[in-house]
Amino acid sequence: MSGTVYLVDDDPVFRESLEQSFELADMEVQSFAQPHSILGNINEDTVGVVVTDVRMPKLTGEQLLARLSEIDADMPVILLTGHGDVPMAVRSLQAGAFAFYEKPVDAKALIKDCRSALSLREAEVARRRLARQLQGRDRLFMQVLGASPKIQNLRRQLSALAGSDTDVLVTGETGAGKEVAARALHSISARSMQSFVPVNCAALDGLDINEQLFGIEDSSGLGASKVGLFERADKGTLFLDEIESMPLDTQGRLLRILEERRFRRVGGQSYVALNLRVIAAAKTDLVAEMDAGGFRSDLYYRLRASQVRVPPVRERGADRVVLFEHFLSESENAPLLRPEDMTRILRYDWPGNVREIRNAARQFALGLPVMEEDQGRGQGEAGQDLVSQVADFERSVLEKELHLAQGDLKRVMERLSLPRKTLADKLAKYNLRKA
Repeated sequence: MSGTVYLVDDDPVFRESLEQSFELADMEVQSFAQPHSILGNINEDTVGVVVTDVRMPKLTGEQLLARLSEIDADMPVILLTGHGDVPMAVRSLQAGAFAFYEKPVDAKALIKDCRSALSLREAEVARRRLARQLQGRDRLFMQVLGASPKIQNLRRQLSALAGSDTDVLVTGETGAGKEVAARALHSISARSMQSFVPVNCAALDGLDINEQLFGIEDSSGLGASKVGLFERADKGTLFLDEIESMPLDTQGRLLRILEERRFRRVGGQSYVALNLRVIAAAKTDLVAEMDAGGFRSDLYYRLRASQVRVPPVRERGADRVVLFEHFLSESENAPLLRPEDMTRILRYDWPGNVREIRNAARQFALGLPVMEEDQGRGQGEAGQDLVSQVADFERSVLEKELHLAQGDLKRVMERLSLPRKTLADKLAKYNLRKA
């Protein structure tokens, strides 16, 4: 059984004695003298049980129970008191306490209750993670569109990173969809209910960049304090786009934050604790930037521990048509794509990537010509003839419809207006199975 006992008591002698009892029972324990100190350690994925004294200065055990319930109502909390108080015990149990003990504590009974609480908590966290994975798979499929091998690999990478809290570096060409990938990762992570704060480093004011990122602490009392972007992203995700544009001195402060998870506001003396995930994106080769002295090597190696690449559209085969149709569907009364339209979309390499496809789809919806001036540019993905690209498109449409219909072949037949045998033949041809 995994999990941690979080012990909170302002009496050092009692705290040390109970801590030893847990350790002798081969249980992991973390001790805190102040109840405020534990709050940053608890989230909805914490496998643990909180054992806390009731009567403490500044924050009582009952108040701590209420604060923990705000973070996660299912977090098990066991209260300890040196004063027999039946109404308080009833009140606490009604408020969600797992158990209530009077000091001196029966250590064996407490350890038994803690083991029981940890088992229940472990099962609850596992259930939540599974639910997030199932929901995240659907959200990821709808946000990171396409069925090409490289996009499928990108979705696998994002799914793997969703279960951790590691910082991530996203690379890719301009317009390839780096922010889309970052938002998708945030949406399937444990931080999905918190803020996603996007920051374009190239657009920050060079003179005030540290104030914009880290905020200002006014010691004069004149009201000049300011919350920075890092604090706005606390408990959520901070997305730093075009990180190669960040000044070297600010890169140094960012590295320290990534390592220590705390920072000081401009003009401030005390540290501010941070609980966030940082996703950085770069459109240029950071190794070349590093060799040229424009990017810190220590920051690069810190970020590249978890790195994903968003492929350009020219490497995504029939996803070109999937993306075009997606953006086309956002317009009212948009015309349907004809076979010759699809052929042109597949043969063009889209140097502006997804952004260019979006703009072209909007023009097409208005009846304006698109790609006419670029007919000689691009012949689709290298090594793929037109027949292969059309087959890729057909496969991606079938895969998407199977996913949306949750494997219901009758719904797929109706949506695509295909006879049963034709659908069965195509599923066999592309080795597709029910979702």
